[in-house]
Amino acid sequence: MLFSCFSGLSAATESPMGAVAGIIGNSPRTFRLSAGMEQQLLGILRSAGRFDIVNSPLLKQELKNFKCLEEKCILRFAGRAGFSLLIHGELDDRGDELLLVLSGYGMEYPFKGRLVYRYRARIPMTGGIGAREYNFITEEHAARFMAGLFNVFKLPASITLKNNRIATAPDFPVYGTVRVFRTDSPGRKIQTSYKYTGTITMMPDGSVKTSGSVRDGDYILGSFKDKADFLKTFYKGRKRELIFKRHGVESIIYTVLLAPIASAAMPVINPSFGYYMNNDWAGLGLWSLNAAPWIYFEVDGFMAHKNIQKKNKWVSRYTRTNYAFAWYMAFAGGTSLFIDTLSHQYLFEASQFKGISSILGNSFLAGYFSVISGGGGHFYRGYRGWGYLYFQINNTLMYLTMYAFTPPVYEGGGSGKINRKLAWSLVGALGAVKIVEVIHAVLLHDKISNGTVEEESFTFAPVFKFDAVGKATWGIQAAFRF
Repeated sequence: MLFSCFSGLSAATESPMGAVAGIIGNSPRTFRLSAGMEQQLLGILRSAGRFDIVNSPLLKQELKNFKCLEEKCILRFAGRAGFSLLIHGELDDRGDELLLVLSGYGMEYPFKGRLVYRYRARIPMTGGIGAREYNFITEEHAARFMAGLFNVFKLPASITLKNNRIATAPDFPVYGTVRVFRTDSPGRKIQTSYKYTGTITMMPDGSVKTSGSVRDGDYILGSFKDKADFLKTFYKGRKRELIFKRHGVESIIYTVLLAPIASAAMPVINPSFGYYMNNDWAGLGLWSLNAAPWIYFEVDGFMAHKNIQKKNKWVSRYTRTNYAFAWYMAFAGGTSLFIDTLSHQYLFEASQFKGISSILGNSFLAGYFSVISGGGGHFYRGYRGWGYLYFQINNTLMYLTMYAFTPPVYEGGGSGKINRKLAWSLVGALGAVKIVEVIHAVLLHDKISNGTVEEESFTFAPVFKFDAVGKATWGIQAAFRF
């Protein structure tokens, strides 16, 4: 029978069995990636320390020999063989990108053969991807999948109570109050049923308090969240070490001094040598819509310079404000938009493990860019949405503040009055927004994750169709991924 080579192992051990049933590819490139990803998944399973690992090459060969390659057949086999966790996946080569789908199935209670977690990711494969990059990319996605799986996966663990202490097999940390179950058919089989018998509460001193009918040999549902948290922290730190170079004082000073020049060159550099050269058409569109009104104020302000310099000439508050704002926009306010065109490309390359960046990944620079320009730190971190939001809020408040503090100049040299209460209120509002912005930018993580992950549970979409009698029906449909 198909599961004859694994039935002896499941009968000989009570430890949960974890298996990777293979990653199916459809091109030579995906075949190479599949092999590397399988090894990464097996390595993480092994490092969890709570599974007996099934021989993956033997398992794949047996499934292939018996033509058991469909999901339903593989799950039936896993249930009969006594597996506790089964991982299966696909890699679809679509030219410039790969579609990765990884699925984790829980074969024991409480899942009983159902899907526990599914991970979908689109991985860009634009030029310059070599063996080194392939290895790190597969490692990152394997770790992110396993972290998501471990965050929701649970496993029955038998308990032993001794001297008011608890031990579990496999070993799981116990926090707070957990429910206790009992089974009349011991063994790790897909049809095993459990009944609730009581609770165990872990006390601050490490002792336990039980309620109900709890005894040795009962089960709790062990959580892998400790492993999930470790994976997230470890691999995030590992990637930063691989792609970011430690910033020296010289590089930070150089970047700080370069900011005014970058801001002044922004209206020319961004559309030509930035977005166009990098084929970043989405970035070009966003820049055009968001920057156009402020560049207009900048140009109008400098063009009004001659009128402002004339003596005994009436000059409106609007004209004088535009002139003051033009200097701010030229040598500070445009820095954030200049940063966007650079950081977007550099962060994309960093997400693919291409080279080592000596510019990105510095919290001081993120804070500095947020101080001098709206959204600068968020663009630096890779968050365009937040960047443009703060850019618009900052520029609006900055312009209104300048307007409030700028009186008109009348014929003959006299000047009008200003509403100081309103002016200082705007200063307070600008300062409050700036404090929030700087703190937010400093605390954000750099957006260096590879690919685009599709993990949403619910999606909504409009629908329009005709019923059986030809009547048009429209509305909204919802899809739940499970």
